Amino acid sequence: MVGCGLTYLFIATVSDNADKVSTTATVIHVDVWAGENELLAQETYEYYVDGVRYEKKSSSIKSANASRYEGQTFTVKYDPNNPKETFIQHGTVFIPLGFGVVFAAIGVAAFVFAIKNLK
Repeated sequence: MVGCGLTYLFIATVSDNADKVSTTATVIHVDVWAGENELLAQETYEYYVDGVRYEKKSSSIKSANASRYEGQTFTVKYDPNNPKETFIQHGTVFIPLGFGVVFAAIGVAAFVFAIKNLK
């Protein structure tokens, strides 16, 4: 369990972004439309890498979770070997970190419990 938790922590924090570079992006347009039971939103943003302008649309998200507006800047990560490939952090890093911490804690607790019961 401890190994699973620590491995998950490592994957969630280090390996996923090890080869990514950060730059500043600007929201240039936000589309909002009605889904089946909720409003959805999609951001179009631009960013520059070595003086070259790139434009990309984000994944569709619930508009209640859309916190960006036109003209707002934010940090985007991109693959230096393929600057068209970007990664946007929406605060989800805490979920994998949380799972890693929980698994590690359960593993440590089980280990301590097993040691105490051996005596």
